[in-house]
Amino acid sequence: MRALARLSEVADAPAGLAGAFAVVVWLVWAQLAGGFFPTRWGLLGAFLVAALALTLATVRVDPAVRTPARLAMLGALAAFVAWNALSLLWADFPGEAWTGTAKTLLYAASFAVFALWSWSTRGLRAVLTALALGIGVLGLAALLEAAASADPAEQLIDGRLIGPVEYVNGSVAVWMTGFWPALHLAVTPRGGVALRAACLGVAGVLVSLSVLAGSRGWLFVLPLAAAVFVALARQRLRAVGGLVLVALATGAA
Repeated sequence: MRALARLSEVADAPAGLAGAFAVVVWLVWAQLAGGFFPTRWGLLGAFLVAALALTLATVRVDPAVRTPARLAMLGALAAFVAWNALSLLWADFPGEAWTGTAKTLLYAASFAVFALWSWSTRGLRAVLTALALGIGVLGLAALLEAAASADPAEQLIDGRLIGPVEYVNGSVAVWMTGFWPALHLAVTPRGGVALRAACLGVAGVLVSLSVLAGSRGWLFVLPLAAAVFVALARQRLRAVGGLVLVALATGAA
């Protein structure tokens, strides 16, 4: 709780504590097979929804964030949750429909934590840093576990690194969820040199892990995502330079 409180203070946001808790929950889910099984996401998900409810009860929703776009996205997510709940009336397997309802509620709650309150630049950087470095730690743990295993082949399927999600495409999705924030922090001059260097290293590790997983879908989407990253960057030369450094490090590995 002290760590969450410190991250909340760094985040400097009304919903900072709930946001910090959400990031921790995501990281735990990532490690627990991507939170696929209800026994792994259920309890943490209940706490996440409770954190959102407590924040709604104690912190006033910022009128400035009530933009049509945000309200439309929240409304769409709420409608998706409601539709899943209604499917209980006709589903051949009501248990599956209930699981789907609970999962979509957690997705909506995760989005609401960051959409209903204002976040400063400092707060967003704190969230991105926690997410990027947290996933980087998970990536290093997966790599070290495979290297230290008595039979490394147990960590592979057809020569592809399984990763924490126990499904190569899902694991690559986790790695890339951390990669883009890490690369952004690495090429942004506002951060300290140590943090930027650490994030650049994390970005290289996560791309290397993605190569080891051998996700063909990721290979085709990566150039498109990189183009979007450069197009949205305020300093495109830095963005291109960061991508080149990561590509060189991955090629050397």
